[in-house]
Amino acid sequence: DVSGSMGWRQKYLCRAFFWLLNQFVRTKYENVEVVYIIHHSAAREVDEDQFFHTMESGGTSCSSAYDLALQIIAERFPVNAWNVYAFHMSDGDNWGDDNTIAAQMVDQLCTLCNLVGYGQVSGWGYSGFDEEAVSWSGLFDAFLPVKAKHDNMALVQIRNEEDIYPQFRLML
Repeated sequence: DVSGSMGWRQKYLCRAFFWLLNQFVRTKYENVEVVYIIHHSAAREVDEDQFFHTMESGGTSCSSAYDLALQIIAERFPVNAWNVYAFHMSDGDNWGDDNTIAAQMVDQLCTLCNLVGYGQVSGWGYSGFDEEAVSWSGLFDAFLPVKAKHDNMALVQIRNEEDIYPQFRLML
């Protein structure tokens, strides 16, 4: 999520989490293909360097990233031939009824993937910014019914740098 609601701190927490995940995957597995998707109001596939350094902003439509992920899986990674894992990080702020659409798409991803992980970082959201009492509203709440339905759905919450490794372990 590179949308406007994601400040530099939230983007840093997400990138640090993904850097750790990237290192883990590349050291544990030999034949890995990683696809990087960024989104604000629209999603696009990018290379690793763009993923870790893009400083875009704009509105938020998280479902655009899930839609693109579903397309990429269908076109390039048939689940009968690949072990597919999908991970997304956001501050949970999302436009209008897009949470409902995103939850439906995550439900579809759960039927295709070995693991679907969503991490929500503290910051701006539906209840505003509050360092001490972070509200985990928005997308996180929309995914709770999906998690209840699928054992391969992981939800984590990251408030600060110290949360990254423990939440990474929890997700995996």
